[in-house]
Amino acid sequence: MAGIFYFALFSCLFGICDAVTGSRVYPANEVTLLDSRSVQGELGWIASPLEGGWEEVSIMDEKNTPIRTYQVCNVMEPSQNNWLRTDWITR
Repeated sequence: MAGIFYFALFSCLFGICDAVTGSRVYPANEVTLLDSRSVQGELGWIASPLEGGWEEVSIMDEKNTPIRTYQVCNVMEPSQNNWLRTDWITR
């Protein structure tokens, strides 16, 4: 179960970073599901749990452009259940 969580977490983070940096060239059969480069201020995603899980932070990409992202620091603790929900992809 932890392996699935780590895979999903790193897939999301790398997907967001690739979309933000624009360094990857996508084939014609791939689409970008999320590109947060145009967001000014907070992303406003719904985090679960509300406290003690995800934290929204600003980081700099390789071009020194500030980008917003989420991080979770308690991944090594047992029984993790940390989720993010964005309104860019409908339920």
